[in-house]
Amino acid sequence: MKKILSLFVAAVMAVGAMAQVTFDFSDASGFGYTNPAKGEFTQVEDGEQITFGNVVLTVNFSQGNGFRFFSNTNTGVINLRGYKDARLTVSTKNGANITGIEFAGSNLTSTYVTADGYDGAEKTWAGEANLVTFNIIKSTVQINTLTVTTSEGGEVVCTDNYGLMVNDQFVRGTKGEAIGGGEQWEVENLSLTTTDVISLYSYCGEVAFTGTIMQGADLVEANDMTFSVKEDGIYNFYIKLVAFENNEIYITKTEVTYTTCAEANAADKDTEVVLGAFDVVYVSGGNIYIKDETGMTQIFKSNYGLEAGDHVEAGLAGKIDIYKSTPEVIPSTSFADLKITKGDVPAIDDAVSVPVATDVNYILMYHGVSLVASETAKNYIGTFNEVEFNVYDKSSLIEELDETATYTIKGLVGFYNSNIQVTILTIAEEGGESTGIDTINGEAQAEGKMMIDGQLYILRDGRLYNAQGAVVR
Repeated sequence: MKKILSLFVAAVMAVGAMAQVTFDFSDASGFGYTNPAKGEFTQVEDGEQITFGNVVLTVNFSQGNGFRFFSNTNTGVINLRGYKDARLTVSTKNGANITGIEFAGSNLTSTYVTADGYDGAEKTWAGEANLVTFNIIKSTVQINTLTVTTSEGGEVVCTDNYGLMVNDQFVRGTKGEAIGGGEQWEVENLSLTTTDVISLYSYCGEVAFTGTIMQGADLVEANDMTFSVKEDGIYNFYIKLVAFENNEIYITKTEVTYTTCAEANAADKDTEVVLGAFDVVYVSGGNIYIKDETGMTQIFKSNYGLEAGDHVEAGLAGKIDIYKSTPEVIPSTSFADLKITKGDVPAIDDAVSVPVATDVNYILMYHGVSLVASETAKNYIGTFNEVEFNVYDKSSLIEELDETATYTIKGLVGFYNSNIQVTILTIAEEGGESTGIDTINGEAQAEGKMMIDGQLYILRDGRLYNAQGAVVR
């Protein structure tokens, strides 16, 4: 059964004051039907129409098998088969007269097919009419192609049923609401490469056009019927016939609503997201902390490949997980499919208050913090703007606490046992030098920095730390 009325059919051309349309039945999907497997068929229902440009094919039968898309048992080649007592009517939409019809296929002599003006030996019809009906009087007719020539008469409807082709294959799409006149189609998840060539066909002929494909900030301009994609990738885009009179076609990316870092950080578990562009601020194992103009969040995936300073263009898809009260984006987009440029790590924002739940996954600078040791090792009570908060010295960066001093702390806000705390990344007494493993900048602000087997280590007071601040030995 037919699924969708065809928008994309076969090649068309204009010839002087005439026009030709060729229906190629080797691909049933081009007409909205499922391509049958070898030796099987897809039924064309009684009364269904196949329209392209100005030409309409109408199928009728009151008994028998009618018409079917049939796939050859041995070769798998598909054609349109007509059976005894079926009728195929050719007509035009705008009153233009049909002046010629040519069949290609098998069993198309007058023994099988009849119509006034039909020459079975040549498989052609000639005359002048706005409607021609062919009767199938014997099974089985096999039609590979059907070419219809029409006069210019009537108003030629050039904005109907354009066909989009990638290389030599027609591409199916969903017809949508017109934008600025003409028609629009949406073609989803069309995979294109640098070698693909796209063409536009219509009843009025092979239409010259200019167009643009957009993906992120990249534009690919096109002229003279074809354009090629600059880089491999998946593109979702509309085709908009803005003004046929000017032969202008604009091809633009479909609108995608991207999720900001702040939105992802506030989303519920299992929310599906597509992140907008972001910068990588800090990486610790599988925890990847990212930032855009709205705020911060984290991606979690072990050995994903992102590094501090990477700028990632919009399009990373994933799902939100909540791990120990902390939101994480679990990516479904592979690292290879990300578009990354190397750059500077974005500046770290200054904290304006003690951390709250909405600050989780943020890296912030806390200035003028006083610290008091707590009863638990590596844990401290900090005071910032006269308000206390929890501080955790995971990497044992505080060697000798001065409770009369004030400190500048670069810290990561997170949860521990449902309590909010700031984990120290670097720390410095006000006016002094910073101490700690500053993987934000890919360097260590500490004594004894060294590279071992391509990895950054820091030797301090007889201890060797890795780039995440853990003691190695």
